[in-house]
Amino acid sequence: MAIDTEFERRRTFYPIPCLIQVATQDSICCIDTVAITNLDPLINFFNSTKRTLIFHAARQDIELLMPLGLKPHAVIFDTQLAASFCGLGDQLGYADLVFNLLKFEIDKSNQRANWLKRPLTGSQLNYAIEDVKHLYKLHDILKTQLVSLGRLDWFSEECLLVSSFWFNDSPHEAWKKLKNINSLPQILAKRACEVAVWREFLARELDKPRNWVLSDRGIKDLVVTDFESRAELEMALKSSFYIRGKSVGQLYKILKGNSIYKHIAYSRPGKPDAQQKQALENAMQSIQLIAKQHQIEPHVIATKRELKSLLIDRATNRLVASWRRKILAEVYQKLDLDLTYSERKIED
Repeated sequence: MAIDTEFERRRTFYPIPCLIQVATQDSICCIDTVAITNLDPLINFFNSTKRTLIFHAARQDIELLMPLGLKPHAVIFDTQLAASFCGLGDQLGYADLVFNLLKFEIDKSNQRANWLKRPLTGSQLNYAIEDVKHLYKLHDILKTQLVSLGRLDWFSEECLLVSSFWFNDSPHEAWKKLKNINSLPQILAKRACEVAVWREFLARELDKPRNWVLSDRGIKDLVVTDFESRAELEMALKSSFYIRGKSVGQLYKILKGNSIYKHIAYSRPGKPDAQQKQALENAMQSIQLIAKQHQIEPHVIATKRELKSLLIDRATNRLVASWRRKILAEVYQKLDLDLTYSERKIED
C-alpha cells in the first residue's frame, strides 16, 4: 500500500494532518483528515504486518502518523532509501525519481500550498494524487533492482534501522540536536543539554515549535549568564510568550545546577591524534573505493563523522549494522575496532 501525507506544521510542534493519500494497485483515495477526525480504522489497517507501507522520504509521514497510532512494527518500504541502495543517488526527490525511472514529469507547484484551507482546489487534489500514484511502480522497479544487485537484505535492515530512530525519538535525547556547545566549559555544556530537554518537553506540551519557545542561541546565552534570582531570570525572559509561571521555576533550577533529567549522557567528543587522523583518512579512501565498486554514494555506506565517532568515542551508530560490518570488515580491522555488535544499542 502506497501512502503520502499533506500537513501543516509552521505554527505547531506536532504536524497537523490535512490529507492522507492511499493508493493500491487499483485505486487512489484522498482522505480529508480535517473533516474526518476518527482515523483509528485507517491506522489499524496500516499497522497490520501483512502489508508493506510504501513511502518516499518516509520520516515526516511517520512523524505525522505516530501520534495517530502507527506502531513500530509497521513494515515500511522507503523509495528514497531504496534508490540510494540502487546507486541512483542519495536523498533523491520524488519528482526526480519518477522522472528517472518512469520518464514522467510531476508538477510540484502546490508543494507549499495551504493544506488546511477548505475547499481544496482541483490542482491541489491532482498534486496530492500524483504524490502517491507512482509509488507502487517505483516500489516494484526498485525492489527488482535491489534483488538483482543482491542488496535487498541491506535495504531491509536499513529500513528497520532508520524507522527505529523515528519511532524511538525521545525528548530526553533532544540535547543531541544542539549545535556549537562543545566550546562551552564542560559544566555549562551539560547544563545547556538539560535546558534543551526542558525546552523539548515544554514545546511538546504547548504544541509550539521548539525555537519559538527558546532558540538554540537563547539556550547558550542563558547558561553563560549567572542569574542571582528567579526574578532576574523572569526579567530576562519578559519578551517570551511561552516561558511563564512554573516553567520559569524549572528553568531557574536547571540554570542553578539542579539536575532534573537524570539520563543525559553528554560527553565532550574526543579529538583524534595524528595517527588516528591518518587512519581515518585511509579508512575513508577505502570506503570510497568500496562505494565505487558497488556504484553507490560513499555516505550511503559511511561518513567520516560516523567513523570518527566509532574510532574515538566508541559510540554506536548505523555503522554497526550487519551489512556494513560485512563490506567494511577490512576497514574495521585496520582501525582495530573491537565492537561487540550484538550487545550494543544502535543510536541515531
